[in-house]
Amino acid sequence: MAGRLRWIVLMAVLVFGAGSALAAADRVTVVGGDGTPSLWLPEQTTSAQQASALDEASRFQRRWTAFFGGAASLPDPVVVPAGGDLGEALFAALWRPASTSLAPADRPSALGALRWAVLGDSSAVRATLARAASAAQWGPALAEKPTLYVFLSEQMADPSFLAEALPPGPGALRLRNALARRDVPWDMFWNRYMAWLLTRAVAWGLVAPAKGSLPAVWVLDSQLKPGELMGWLFPVKDPAEGVSLELSGDVAPDVRLFHLFTDDLGRVTSSGMTGLRPGPLVLPRRGSWVWVFIWNASNSEADAGAALTLWSSYQVPFVVLDSSRKGTVLDLHLRESEGIGDYRLWSLPQDEPEKQSPGLAGAFPSEGEGDHYYRLQLADAPSGVHLRLTCRTLAGGSYSADVPARESGP
Repeated sequence: MAGRLRWIVLMAVLVFGAGSALAAADRVTVVGGDGTPSLWLPEQTTSAQQASALDEASRFQRRWTAFFGGAASLPDPVVVPAGGDLGEALFAALWRPASTSLAPADRPSALGALRWAVLGDSSAVRATLARAASAAQWGPALAEKPTLYVFLSEQMADPSFLAEALPPGPGALRLRNALARRDVPWDMFWNRYMAWLLTRAVAWGLVAPAKGSLPAVWVLDSQLKPGELMGWLFPVKDPAEGVSLELSGDVAPDVRLFHLFTDDLGRVTSSGMTGLRPGPLVLPRRGSWVWVFIWNASNSEADAGAALTLWSSYQVPFVVLDSSRKGTVLDLHLRESEGIGDYRLWSLPQDEPEKQSPGLAGAFPSEGEGDHYYRLQLADAPSGVHLRLTCRTLAGGSYSADVPARESGP
């Protein structure tokens, strides 16, 4: 009996070995490197497809490491089944073993983000934005979507932050803790994230606000729910230099004004976000269309009763009336409109005027509407450069003007 059992086991080993050898013979083996496993590809795979598959596997491993701080746990070799699209089949063969290290609730968002980064498939990101735009709801649930992965990978300069923040976890707790360790307020991060989301949504044609013409008055005649967004679209006709707007009445501190300018082809040319406050705000013209949104960023309803008036502005936010420079001291005489927050001075080399460099002087606040004099201490005394002054408006826009380079006497 024991001898018969050994014979059965031996036959099973031989059959398994023969099957494995046959499977290997029907495969093309591509050897990976730099942490990328070898691939077993269908036998009909061409040399170009082999190279493309190895590149895809390498991208998957790099992006996984960037998101989660360590390499994905993958078998070696990775067996890719025959039939269908090779790129999709390979991605599935990589995703299945790697995803087991993630909690089930975290997998859908990670999958959508990885498809974006590895396959160039934006469908999950677009679907997330389309749902938010359709419901006019831009609330906390967006912190646990594939859009967050894409935003962080595009906007965060510190690569180690992603591994600390992703996956964000229930209630985005890991993300919140990672921000807190860097002393970044949640509201500041969330406003930046929302501005990115809205800019993407507008660029992709997913937002369709009501259209109007300037001048216009919008009245908040009903309460805004938490996360609710309302918007309008206005043409900005020449020769208007921009758009002015003014709030009447009170709104909750967490209600935000977001604006974008787009050109005639729908491309976003500038954007900004700010809190709403009584008094005029300035949106310097940066396109043929202006999109204005009111967003309730709070966890409670925003009261009704406020009114927002918008009109074409034919006056630029500021004008340089005079300037003189002596060594490292620059005197500026400016005529300013209301709604300017602060200024920054830039240098433009004459031989490369498209390249501007900051650092000549620190940002300095506006003194308000009227004519004002400013004396700036420059970091150095540049020669052979043009100077450009840029203002940031309280509405989040910007406007620039050249500063005449007039040298004063000794």
